[in-house]
Amino acid sequence: MIDDLLKKFSKQQKFISQEMLYEMYAIVSRDIENGNRDVGVWAKAYADAKGDEQVAKAAYIELMVERLVLAKQAEEEMSHQTQREQRKVESKSKTPTEIT
Repeated sequence: MIDDLLKKFSKQQKFISQEMLYEMYAIVSRDIENGNRDVGVWAKAYADAKGDEQVAKAAYIELMVERLVLAKQAEEEMSHQTQREQRKVESKSKTPTEIT
């Protein structure tokens, strides 16, 4: 599931290392251990698992990691967009030097 998702991402997202992906799994695992669950995502996982708690837990982990990957991608794209817009503004504000 995650591998399929990563294949669909833009070039900038393809460089996500395995270590970063494992860290995302660790984040979700810690959240579960601490009793923090996203109710909507859990409900989807549980429904998809047709009530099987273990299957739902596995699906929940995959969905939450997918969400973290998507959030990372969105953050990077927004950052790049902001940088492009800033460069565009800066280049428009520069006046050509007069030739003397």
